[in-house]
Amino acid sequence: TSELPFERVFREWVEREGMGWRRISYPRSEAGGDTVAYRLSPASPPRGVVLIVHGAGNDGLFGMVELARRLLLSGLEVVTFHLDGHGRGGATRLTADAARSAVPAAVEVAGASRRGLPLYTVGISLGGSLLLHALPHLSPPPAAAALVCAPLHVLLSRRAVAAELRPRLLHTLCRGRADYGALPYFHEFWPSDNTDPLDRVAIQWNYSYFFPATAMAGHVTQAGHRPLHFASCVAMSECLGLDLDLNQLTSADRELLAGAVMGYKQIRDLVQMGDLYRLEDPNTGDRGALTYVAGDCSRAVLFVYQLRQQSRQPVLLAGLDPDRFYRVTELNPPPGREGLVDAGKTISGAVLMQAGMVPTCVNAMQASVILLTAVVDGKPRTPGQP
Repeated sequence: TSELPFERVFREWVEREGMGWRRISYPRSEAGGDTVAYRLSPASPPRGVVLIVHGAGNDGLFGMVELARRLLLSGLEVVTFHLDGHGRGGATRLTADAARSAVPAAVEVAGASRRGLPLYTVGISLGGSLLLHALPHLSPPPAAAALVCAPLHVLLSRRAVAAELRPRLLHTLCRGRADYGALPYFHEFWPSDNTDPLDRVAIQWNYSYFFPATAMAGHVTQAGHRPLHFASCVAMSECLGLDLDLNQLTSADRELLAGAVMGYKQIRDLVQMGDLYRLEDPNTGDRGALTYVAGDCSRAVLFVYQLRQQSRQPVLLAGLDPDRFYRVTELNPPPGREGLVDAGKTISGAVLMQAGMVPTCVNAMQASVILLTAVVDGKPRTPGQP
């Protein structure tokens, strides 16, 4: 089976660092075929083995790259495998009976006890449930086990699977993990396990047809190794969060993230409670653009995401009051980039909607977040002011 781009990039990094990458397969007669696994070894003799059990809809590598990278750098060997019925290279089938033996079989393949090494286990979602049920039967037991969102009961039936998939008709939404029935119990949810900001622009756009931004978590991560400013701007259009080790960042990056948090506090009410206007579809063009507008049209925030390089083109806004004037402020502009031409100006809503505004982002993976505040007698208008 050919490698996906993210697999190739990760494998090349492992080999470049002098570490070990081994793709193996082993028989799973209970599941009707062979299972594919990966043994990733640190550059020096490992001080332990970590077995990762992924969640439903994933495979042994997707979504696990950064976790595996950190474990390798800390001197641990990583063994990860495709659960039954998952992955592109396996030939197994997922059934309730066969699933019970998936973790014990992977522990045997990991072979930590045979080498006198401690075994650590990580189970995520469905993998957490399978690990939880396997733990009492593993001998010797793992030195430690981490369970991430492990359901106590998993129902495998055609009806259960159909109910899980039916609301998710768009292919970009198929990794979703929530529906409206979950919202009374949780403040927010992850639209996708994929946090690469370049992919998230379209994922968040499509998800917004079903869920409001106030329910969707948008976190800044290092997935895809995209520019940090671009990643923070993408996350600011939902419920902003940071999934980063701040101690590992440069002072410039920490300053940039501090600016993103300060900027988000100015627009949090707009993003989470404002009216959404979709301006440019990222699924069909070189950029994506959307705006959130206050119910009384007193404020708005414009998000522009450049996905591919293009010439400077204006973005036509929507939802503003054509008879009011708005002061333009770019939030947390990146250092070293040309400033917004309209920054500090007062422009009528009619002009912004008919002629538009030219953002500073032109190159791929650049973004702009622009705050518009209605003014009265040359002063910013406060929300609710007539």
